[in-house]
Amino acid sequence: MKPNAVTCLLLIFCVMNLFFGCSQRKAAPLPELERAEAVMFDHPDSALRILESMPMPADKGQHALWCLLVTQAECKQFPASSDSLLRIAYDYYKPTDNARRKAMAALYMGTINYQLRKAEEAQAFYLEAATEVEKTSDFKLGYLIMSGLGNLYLFRNLPDEALEDCQTAYEYAVKASYKRYEIASLRFLARCYTLKTNFDKALSCYEQALELADSLNLDYFYYSIKSGLAEIYSLLGQYEKAITLEKEAINERGRPFAQAYYGLGVNYQNLHQYDSAYYYLTKALNTPNIYTRGAIYESLYKLTDYQPYMEYMKIYADSLLFYKDSIYIVDKSKEIITYKKNTKMKS
Repeated sequence: MKPNAVTCLLLIFCVMNLFFGCSQRKAAPLPELERAEAVMFDHPDSALRILESMPMPADKGQHALWCLLVTQAECKQFPASSDSLLRIAYDYYKPTDNARRKAMAALYMGTINYQLRKAEEAQAFYLEAATEVEKTSDFKLGYLIMSGLGNLYLFRNLPDEALEDCQTAYEYAVKASYKRYEIASLRFLARCYTLKTNFDKALSCYEQALELADSLNLDYFYYSIKSGLAEIYSLLGQYEKAITLEKEAINERGRPFAQAYYGLGVNYQNLHQYDSAYYYLTKALNTPNIYTRGAIYESLYKLTDYQPYMEYMKIYADSLLFYKDSIYIVDKSKEIITYKKNTKMKS
């Protein structure tokens, strides 16, 4: 007996449904991956323990997510040494329509390249992530991307380029109702205004950040805020007030950044207290930041006008020339970075 037309159509439909169902079906999310992602923002160390203790996923999609989450957890705790693991996730999500995962992968590609001092590569990934995150409602992710991009421009001493992105980061933080990110965004904005010598706006941002940190008892922000305030008062010529703030900042943190010692050294130098200036300037040399080291050696070189520092004149002069050459090379790459951002905005 021949099958009738209805039977044939039903058979074809079942075969097609089976074929497409098998080809498009995705493996169910592993509970370990879901747990790790759930605690990632506040407890990246716990997320990493979950990910490292679970069996390696065999499914390509699950493996890509595992690679992405492991990288995310590591970047939140340690400096990156390679993008080899993340590259698996980035290549997997790149051709998909999953904007959030694409943005996350591009963000951490940018983060790793930034940590490896590959500024142009980091910029390209951050800009890619910024484009993708606009298609989502993940405001925390948006903050991380735009603050990363803004921080890159600040590190390269490009305040005009940084200001717009830091403002966008602040807007994402407010939308996310995540106060820690709001405080951090205000600090970035204050830094932008400081570099642009708009001290009134810079002071306003720092004071707003300090008030918010006080209201939430987030005292771990005090160091960076007070250091920023100290820098502004130093630029305004209020050196004793700057020293007081810088010492308060150091007491808050216990182990200060080199920038704090540099600030103290410069302020003591401006007050003609050269022994104290020398003490703090030499302590500040423990930093890889070429801009900071260049500025430190410039201050140390000025100290050689006075005894007993004259004997170090050649050492400081040679070091100053070395860092000026290094900064010149970086500044050439700043032109490329600015051009690429402008090109991206026009496209």
